[in-house]
Amino acid sequence: MERQQEMDLRLEQWEGEQEHRRQEEGENFDEAAYAFQKSLMARRRGLAERRMRLDVETHLAYRALDQAQQELEEEAQAYFGERQRSNMEAPRSGLGGRAAAPPRGRG
Repeated sequence: MERQQEMDLRLEQWEGEQEHRRQEEGENFDEAAYAFQKSLMARRRGLAERRMRLDVETHLAYRALDQAQQELEEEAQAYFGERQRSNMEAPRSGLGGRAAAPPRGRG
């Protein structure tokens, strides 16, 4: 919002300067140049507002990506943590997590 307030203030100051010039110059005041400059300012403002919206949208998109990355890391950590616990418990129960090798026969 600070940027918008700054743009509002700049426009207000410019309008004041133009009104002062209009009063000083009277009929010599260039209305066409004034109108053109005012249209440029409006277009610049529109671009600046669009940039601000895109900045917010980009920030939100990056936050969503960061959150998704965090969730992925937590999922991987939980998976490998559970797997490690299972592997540590398996030898205690005599299973070892592996099938026993078949006895070698004499042949």
